[in-house]
Amino acid sequence: MVFYERDYFLVNSMTPVEITNILDNEIYQRLSTHFTDLEREIFLKLYQDPSLNYGEIAGQLRFAEKFIQDTGSRMFRDKITPTFRKNKTISLGEKVTRYNFRGKIQNFLHPSNQSDSGLEYFDPDPPSDRSSSRLYVQRDSEEQEFYNTITTSGALVRIKAPEKFGKTRFINTLLDQIREKGYQYIVLDFQSFDAATLSDITLFSTRFCSTISLELGLANELDKYWEKSVSPIYNVKTYFQNYIFKKITATLVLVLSHVDEVFEKSISNDFCSLIRVLNDSSRTINPHRKSWENLRWVISHSTDVYAELDINYSPLNGIGTTISLDEFSEKQIKMLVDQYQLNWDIAKVHKLMELVGGHPYLVSLALENIAKKVDNLDNLLTEASNNNIYNEYLGKLFGRILKHENLVTTLKKIVTDDKPVQLQDFHQDVFKLEAMGLIVKQGDYSILRCKLFKHYFRKKLPKN
Repeated sequence: MVFYERDYFLVNSMTPVEITNILDNEIYQRLSTHFTDLEREIFLKLYQDPSLNYGEIAGQLRFAEKFIQDTGSRMFRDKITPTFRKNKTISLGEKVTRYNFRGKIQNFLHPSNQSDSGLEYFDPDPPSDRSSSRLYVQRDSEEQEFYNTITTSGALVRIKAPEKFGKTRFINTLLDQIREKGYQYIVLDFQSFDAATLSDITLFSTRFCSTISLELGLANELDKYWEKSVSPIYNVKTYFQNYIFKKITATLVLVLSHVDEVFEKSISNDFCSLIRVLNDSSRTINPHRKSWENLRWVISHSTDVYAELDINYSPLNGIGTTISLDEFSEKQIKMLVDQYQLNWDIAKVHKLMELVGGHPYLVSLALENIAKKVDNLDNLLTEASNNNIYNEYLGKLFGRILKHENLVTTLKKIVTDDKPVQLQDFHQDVFKLEAMGLIVKQGDYSILRCKLFKHYFRKKLPKN
């Protein structure tokens, strides 16, 4: 079907399957990719019954709710929204969600027809909303390093930073660029794996392969290619070589998100060995080397997990290129202020930075609340230690620290001093506190990242 003729089609005269097929074809025309089988199932169920939530769909399809939610969100974000932007069904700032997609599809299939009230659904994140989830601050040097690396044969890029430093948004933005280069990508979020899977390397390996197959729209062929008499790592390697690589033609970028979920588990060493073996296959002499060169890896993980690990154990050390995301600079914060359309001079930027430094999440949360007139800068500055907008984040951070008496002791030494503190005898604790985003190293000295942390932890840490 030629899509400049779509004016002639009416939503109400077509079946959901026909609409799905037309949309899938348009996605292919615009993005050179298709719905996966699972995405097709989710789309059909949402189209047939818009009242369904992802939990109900997960129950019907017998998948974990988080997995279905992530798959559905990526489908709308990475396939339907960019397709509708390219064919001008929606404007550049709009996005398609499960709440509004039926009205958008009507406009796509018959743009001269105004959206019928019976087909349009409330969008909790409309285009006019300046929510922080819609904004992005460029990291020029890191983005260039990522792009230069991912375009080389057999590349592996590891993105690491403390929690809430913008790893996911950073990767999503760059995936849009590599898709334009003709690369295919899939995302595996390790938060969708349950505890049993992360405790058994054999179970993990089978689900790793089956999930990749599903995301690529391929049948699960583990019964055909899995040999129980050999190691799980060898089985994964041969599954790629004998099955996955024969089904794909484009360069494939495999994004592994929240990999820190593995680091505390018993399979951590085996998982790191798996990644090392697979990635090394692009550099060793073997019949499948060219295929391995066309597989690129992006591994994202939080450094907060280092608090739970032996300082001498560095997961995935020496594998690929590591990109560490730092806090925002003054210039980057000013860019974000402008995106929120706040009429701030540089003095106000400085005042905000005095409170939260350049911590990406803390900065974004403040600006979002100020833009929505929920709060104002003066209140944030005067009520920092009691401010509700930060309580959830600070409480989670405090809870992690309390599990380690040595970290509590070392943090107290830093909190109680207004000047940078030299802690040569506590280098392991300093390393872990820095990995959690709590402190900043200045040579041999350490200081809290921002005043907000000082206000909060001076009140919360035990006095004895």
